[in-house]
Amino acid sequence: MRKIIIDTDTASDDAVAIMMALRSKELSIKAITVVAGNVPLDLAVKNALISVEKADTYDVPVYRGAQKPLFRDLVTAEWAHGENGMGDVNLPSPSKKVEPENAVDAILEIVSNNPHEIELIAIGPLTNIALAINKDIETMKKLKVIYLMGGNGLGVGNVTEYAEFNYYVDAHAAKIVSDLGIKIIQLPWDTCLDGVYIKDGDIDRLNNINNSLGKFSVDINAGLIALSKKNYNTNGFVLCDAGIIAIAIDPSIAIEYHNASCNIIDEDNEYYGQQIIESTGSKNYDICTKMSYQKFIDLLVELLS
Repeated sequence: MRKIIIDTDTASDDAVAIMMALRSKELSIKAITVVAGNVPLDLAVKNALISVEKADTYDVPVYRGAQKPLFRDLVTAEWAHGENGMGDVNLPSPSKKVEPENAVDAILEIVSNNPHEIELIAIGPLTNIALAINKDIETMKKLKVIYLMGGNGLGVGNVTEYAEFNYYVDAHAAKIVSDLGIKIIQLPWDTCLDGVYIKDGDIDRLNNINNSLGKFSVDINAGLIALSKKNYNTNGFVLCDAGIIAIAIDPSIAIEYHNASCNIIDEDNEYYGQQIIESTGSKNYDICTKMSYQKFIDLLVELLS
């Protein structure tokens, strides 16, 4: 089976992504490493532990990572995911415990022990990954591939006109990861708006799954549903992080890619966090520009059933 590390700032869409990954027969999750982003680190760790327990498959170690970006103060997104990051659903404390080892050391150890076999799926700010690169770049060059949800891709951002949330939280880290040279399969924000926006009728499909996971996945995304109603007057929610997990499981879900060399703006100005398509350099980015929503939602329902 394929060996996977998931790096997450666990909030509502991350939780669905983690459950999908753990319930897939294609992937073997070797570790979940947690970074501050959507919510502060302690809360993100708690949500990751809850997500592993809710998946109800196999145990996987969860590691605590960076509690702030490399050089800036932390920006969080409780306004989108709720104060607890999980739609303000009242959730029991997890019985599972976080590992004592730091996330950065865990990443390096796992990659070192499995050279050119580890596929890293990053669904939060890239601080942990950048710290691992800074600590031991030669080991990190032994990653097989990096899947990531983040960046503005070929479109506009969702925090500023120029920057998507994960890249905006820590653009310095995003630049370090982008410059590593490892193949990056990217699901950017602009593609998510069509590709993984859960529509009204499919909310019903999730709620009607004959176990608790479908309804749980809807309930914890109450903040995103409220945001969609407020901003677009539509009943639905966008599951960005679940989208990149789906592409990793079934590559045919990604219909079109743009192969590119990218630069990330990390200067402290209005363009901070912007992903720029370069005309020269190593084209290590495969930017997903179109995906099959139908295949995505069918896979989501199948894995949660």
